[in-house]
Amino acid sequence: MDRDLYHEGLAWKQEGNVLEALKAFEQAVDETPESAEVWNEIGLLYDDDGRASAAAKCYEKAIGLNPHCAKAWNNWGVSFFLREDYREAETRFKEALRLDPALESARLNLADTHEALGEG
Repeated sequence: MDRDLYHEGLAWKQEGNVLEALKAFEQAVDETPESAEVWNEIGLLYDDDGRASAAAKCYEKAIGLNPHCAKAWNNWGVSFFLREDYREAETRFKEALRLDPALESARLNLADTHEALGEG
Protein backbone atom coordinates (compact mmCIF):
# COMPACT_ATOMS: atom_id res chain seq x y z
CA MET A 1 0.00 0.00 0.00
CA ASP A 2 1.15 3.53 -0.65
CA ARG A 3 1.65 4.52 3.00
CA ASP A 4 2.05 8.21 2.18
CA LEU A 5 -1.37 8.43 0.52
CA TYR A 6 -2.94 6.35 3.29
CA HIS A 7 -1.51 8.60 6.00
CA GLU A 8 -2.39 11.69 3.98
CA GLY A 9 -5.98 10.42 3.86
CA LEU A 10 -5.98 9.84 7.61
CA ALA A 11 -4.65 13.36 8.19
CA TRP A 12 -7.32 14.90 5.96
CA LYS A 13 -9.98 12.83 7.70
CA GLN A 14 -8.78 13.96 11.13
CA GLU A 15 -8.96 17.57 9.97
CA GLY A 16 -12.54 16.99 8.83
CA ASN A 17 -11.80 17.40 5.14
CA VAL A 18 -13.74 14.41 3.84
CA LEU A 19 -13.32 15.24 0.15
CA GLU A 20 -9.52 15.41 0.34
CA ALA A 21 -9.42 12.30 2.52
CA LEU A 22 -11.51 10.40 0.00
CA LYS A 23 -9.27 11.57 -2.85
CA ALA A 24 -6.15 10.39 -1.03
CA PHE A 25 -7.68 7.02 -0.12
CA GLU A 26 -8.96 6.50 -3.67
CA GLN A 27 -5.49 7.27 -5.05
CA ALA A 28 -4.00 4.83 -2.56
CA VAL A 29 -6.45 2.09 -3.58
CA ASP A 30 -5.77 2.82 -7.27
CA GLU A 31 -2.08 2.19 -6.66
CA THR A 32 -2.56 -0.72 -4.27
CA PRO A 33 -6.05 -2.19 -4.68
CA GLU A 34 -5.31 -5.07 -2.31
CA SER A 35 -5.16 -2.85 0.79
CA ALA A 36 -7.87 -3.81 3.26
CA GLU A 37 -7.03 -0.81 5.47
CA VAL A 38 -7.73 1.66 2.68
CA TRP A 39 -11.01 -0.02 1.68
CA ASN A 40 -12.09 0.10 5.33
CA GLU A 41 -11.33 3.83 5.54
CA ILE A 42 -13.23 4.53 2.33
CA GLY A 43 -16.15 2.62 3.81
CA LEU A 44 -16.06 4.79 6.93
CA LEU A 45 -16.14 7.94 4.81
CA TYR A 46 -19.09 6.60 2.84
CA ASP A 47 -20.88 5.76 6.09
CA ASP A 48 -20.29 9.29 7.38
CA ASP A 49 -21.78 10.58 4.12
CA GLY A 50 -24.91 8.44 4.51
CA ARG A 51 -23.92 6.05 1.73
CA ALA A 52 -24.45 2.85 3.73
CA SER A 53 -24.71 0.51 0.76
CA ALA A 54 -21.45 1.75 -0.75
CA ALA A 55 -19.79 1.56 2.67
CA ALA A 56 -20.90 -2.05 3.18
CA LYS A 57 -19.37 -2.98 -0.18
CA CYS A 58 -16.07 -1.44 0.91
CA TYR A 59 -16.07 -3.39 4.18
CA GLU A 60 -16.88 -6.57 2.30
CA LYS A 61 -14.01 -5.84 -0.10
CA ALA A 62 -11.65 -5.19 2.83
CA ILE A 63 -12.58 -8.50 4.42
CA GLY A 64 -12.20 -10.31 1.11
CA LEU A 65 -8.66 -8.97 0.93
CA ASN A 66 -7.88 -9.56 4.60
CA PRO A 67 -10.30 -11.82 6.48
CA HIS A 68 -8.45 -10.93 9.70
CA CYS A 69 -9.28 -7.21 9.55
CA ALA A 70 -11.31 -6.93 12.77
CA LYS A 71 -12.14 -3.26 12.24
CA ALA A 72 -13.72 -3.98 8.85
CA TRP A 73 -15.79 -6.80 10.39
CA ASN A 74 -16.95 -4.40 13.09
CA ASN A 75 -17.78 -1.62 10.64
CA TRP A 76 -19.63 -4.06 8.38
CA GLY A 77 -21.60 -5.12 11.43
CA VAL A 78 -22.57 -1.51 12.07
CA SER A 79 -23.95 -1.25 8.55
CA PHE A 80 -26.21 -4.25 9.23
CA PHE A 81 -27.19 -2.87 12.63
CA LEU A 82 -28.27 0.42 11.08
CA ARG A 83 -30.49 -1.50 8.66
CA GLU A 84 -31.92 -3.33 11.70
CA ASP A 85 -30.58 -6.66 10.49
CA TYR A 86 -29.43 -7.54 13.99
CA ARG A 87 -28.56 -11.20 13.43
CA GLU A 88 -26.19 -10.33 10.58
CA ALA A 89 -24.74 -7.53 12.69
CA GLU A 90 -24.26 -9.93 15.60
CA THR A 91 -22.36 -12.38 13.39
CA ARG A 92 -19.97 -9.68 12.24
CA PHE A 93 -19.40 -8.22 15.70
CA LYS A 94 -18.63 -11.69 17.05
CA GLU A 95 -16.13 -12.26 14.26
CA ALA A 96 -14.50 -8.89 14.97
CA LEU A 97 -14.13 -9.87 18.63
CA ARG A 98 -12.82 -13.31 17.76
CA LEU A 99 -10.12 -11.65 15.68
CA ASP A 100 -9.40 -8.87 18.17
CA PRO A 101 -10.81 -9.49 21.66
CA ALA A 102 -9.63 -6.03 22.74
CA LEU A 103 -11.69 -4.18 20.10
CA GLU A 104 -13.92 -2.22 22.47
CA SER A 105 -16.16 -0.79 19.76
CA ALA A 106 -17.11 -4.31 18.66
CA ARG A 107 -17.86 -5.30 22.25
CA LEU A 108 -20.13 -2.28 22.71
CA ASN A 109 -21.78 -2.84 19.34
CA LEU A 110 -22.45 -6.46 20.21
CA ALA A 111 -24.05 -5.41 23.51
CA ASP A 112 -26.26 -2.93 21.65
CA THR A 113 -27.20 -5.67 19.20
CA HIS A 114 -28.18 -8.07 21.98
CA GLU A 115 -30.28 -5.31 23.52
CA ALA A 116 -31.99 -4.67 20.18
CA LEU A 117 -32.70 -8.41 19.93
CA GLY A 118 -34.20 -8.38 23.42
CA GLU A 119 -31.34 -10.49 24.72
CA GLY A 120 -29.55 -7.81 26.71
